[in-house]
Parts: sequence; C-alpha cells; structure tokens
Amino acid sequence: MSKELKTKISNEIKVNGPMTIEHYMECCLYDSEYGYYINSNPIGSSGDFITAPEISQMFGEIIGLWIFDSWKKLNNNNISVVELGPGKGTLMSDILRVTSRFTEFINQIKLYSLETNNNLFEEQKKNIPFKFSRLKNVHQIPDHPSIIIANEFFDALPTRQFISNDFKWNERFVDINEKGDFFLTTKIISNYNALKLELPLKGRNLKIYEYSAYQKEIFLTLCNKIKKNNGIMLIIDYAKTKDGYGDTLQAMSKHKFTSIFNNPGNDDITSYVNFNAFYQICKDLDISYHGPMEMRDFLLKLGIRERAQSLIKKNPKLDPAIILGQLHKLIDKEEMGSIFKVIAITNNKILNIEPFGS
Repeated sequence: MSKELKTKISNEIKVNGPMTIEHYMECCLYDSEYGYYINSNPIGSSGDFITAPEISQMFGEIIGLWIFDSWKKLNNNNISVVELGPGKGTLMSDILRVTSRFTEFINQIKLYSLETNNNLFEEQKKNIPFKFSRLKNVHQIPDHPSIIIANEFFDALPTRQFISNDFKWNERFVDINEKGDFFLTTKIISNYNALKLELPLKGRNLKIYEYSAYQKEIFLTLCNKIKKNNGIMLIIDYAKTKDGYGDTLQAMSKHKFTSIFNNPGNDDITSYVNFNAFYQICKDLDISYHGPMEMRDFLLKLGIRERAQSLIKKNPKLDPAIILGQLHKLIDKEEMGSIFKVIAITNNKILNIEPFGS
C-alpha cells in the first residue's frame, strides 16, 4: 500500500469529512505525487492488467485497417490520428505496421498521443516508429479533421455512486474507521439541485446508479470537436448499454480483482462506461452514434479470424495454438468478446461506418 497516499487521503477525510467515490478515485489514480496513472507502468504481464493490443498484434492490425478506411471516408485530407491513453504504444505500433504500406496515408496524417504518465510516454517513444506529438488533455486536440481512438480509456475516469433506499437517493462516500481503514458509507441527498446532475426520477430500491461527470465532459468535448471539424471516433471499453444502474466499481492488482481500498495508488480502479449516456449526448448534439456492438462481433466482421489464419500460414514454425489462443481471448464470450463493447461517433456527413452498417 502507498502509505503516503493513504495518509494523504485519511487526513483529508479527517478535516473535511467523508469524500465521494469520485474524489477517492481521483486521488488514487491521478494524484500528482502518488497517483496510479501518473507514476506506474501498469500494463502487461508484469503489471496489473493486459489490454487487447498486448494480447495480440491482430487487434491493432484490424484497428489499423479500420482507421485507413475511415481516412478515406474523410476524403483523404490531412488528418490527425489521436490515441487517448496509448499505454506502451503497442496499439499505435501495430496500427502503423499495417498501414505504413499506404504511402499517401502515412504522408498525410499527424500522430498524437494523449498521455499523462511520463513513464508510459517514454515507452511510447521507444515503441512507436513514427514521429508523434504529446497531448496533455482533449482540449489540445487540433481543430481539424481527426480520427480518435479510445481503447480502455473512459473506464479509468472517476465516477460517483448513488443508491436508492425507499425510493430516495443516497450518495456513497468513503470514510475511515477507528483503526484507520477505509470503508463505504452513505449520505442521504437533501438538496438535489446542488448535485448539478440528473438522477433517474424513480430510483429502483437498493439499486446503485453510477454517474461520471469526467466521462461526460471529456466525451462532450470530443463530440464537439468532431461536429466542428469533421472526424470519426472509435471507443472500445467495458460498458453498460442500457442505463447507468449497477455497481461496476472494481480494482485490479496483478491481474486479479481486489478491493478498491486494498492498495490506493498502486491498484487500478475502474468502472463500466455508460454508453447510453453517450448516446444521449450525441442525440442532443445531432451527431451520429454507431453501435453499440460487442467487441467479438466488431472484430469478426472486420476479418480477425481470417487474419489469424493468415498469420498461421505465414509463420509455419510457430505453434498455431498460440495464435488461436490469442484469438480466443479476444473474441470468446467468456473472455473479452462480450464484456467489451464498441461504438463509433461521426458527424452526420459520414455514413456507412464499418462494420456497424453490415
């Protein structure tokens, strides 16, 4: 456990009282001194979790071909390709390997990495074989057509949790007990106007509702850029597709689930993204929302099974079970295939985004 961060959070609670789950996540993940995403290198077999690009090159190659098709739909203009939270740069490296043979594409794109972690940015410089620029926030994305990729980005943004009791809403908070351990408590909401958010009119009794202002604000900023400048955004993430109900807050340590209080600052904490809320934002802005689609269907329709067979033929010395095992991990319903959902966002000038129209 990061004793320094635990002490810092504990002292804040002692002074100001229990803190929202949103603020607790913000401290654990993004504290400027001890935050998980600021200082750690969490991705890969030696880290806390493995993302789809780390499982197989096939994932990034499929995304690369999708980006090339999107570039053509944007009329082959000079376009920014922006990845949000690129980790070690594995996805972008795979994207560029499969698209580098398209000379016109490579010559007309500019690459950007939105990254807050200095350690990971150094890894990206080693792994990405083309020149790219660093962004610190979404507002820095240039105001011209962009293709934006967000793979497991939004789930790491802080969220709030509310629980209904006798059809009245309470918010969940983090407090400390006499032993100095963190625990969850609730406070009844007496002033709904002060919340500055809309909760469902009728809470389902003893059901948890999650709301992330961070997710909403960043998504809204990205959508406004797409509407203003033209562009396409692909989002792949843990997601709810119907509403915001359900307790999806989770922590990962060394590839195993654990308590969000287990090791603040040293464990990954995430929650499912509310794609339905994203749909409502797109509807309000009058831009196009494609999906949602299970990642399994997305990859299969774009030809990942055929790509696996091609890799097996081109690498006769490699045990086919390795490639097939990677494929299984990506598309099986019991693995990543159904848990992860995919959506694409465009302005209304761009239609027939593959594979959502097929």
